[in-house]
Amino acid sequence: MKVSVIGLGKLGLPLAAHLATRGHEVTGVDSNKELVAALGRGECPIEETGLAETLIAAGCRFHAVERLAELPEATFIVVPTPSKQDGGFDNSYVLDAARDIGVALRDAIGYKL
Repeated sequence: MKVSVIGLGKLGLPLAAHLATRGHEVTGVDSNKELVAALGRGECPIEETGLAETLIAAGCRFHAVERLAELPEATFIVVPTPSKQDGGFDNSYVLDAARDIGVALRDAIGYKL
């Protein structure tokens, strides 16, 4: 199955790597250029027990990009939702990720947003 994980932080990157080790073709998406570049060089930029080994095991089934270029069969959004002063949550990162999915959908099949 083709899968994307939007957000390659402490939760998203391990999820993406694990899915790839289970045979899925995974596109990891993150707006952090340095993080994407490090992953492209085969580095593990996040310290998490076993993550470097999992990325190695994922092999060519995982790659990282800054923007989603094609629509996969499933997408996981794993981005921060920081607390606001009023006790609510800031969902702006989630909304940005959803817009990126919408753009990929539009580009893939001509869907009008």
